[in-house]
Amino acid sequence: MRVLWISSKVDVINHINSGISRSNEKITQMIIFSHGTVGTLALGHSTKQEANISINDLTSETIDKSAFAQNYFCVFYSCNPGTNSVND
Repeated sequence: MRVLWISSKVDVINHINSGISRSNEKITQMIIFSHGTVGTLALGHSTKQEANISINDLTSETIDKSAFAQNYFCVFYSCNPGTNSVND
């Protein structure tokens, strides 16, 4: 297990995309503990860094799909990051 301490969403994206050596070591599982709001992975929620750390749309944040193993496992222990609106 690796724990990643971040200071910006760019850190998260860079680690996912390039990490150790993504050509040799694909992500097989990712478990994220964070706050969440509608459509947002709220990393740094209620801190001065929230705007720099929160990820609003993972698909538009240039995540490289090839960084993940074919059968990877991902869990978000957060509220609402996968919902599109308050009513979902």
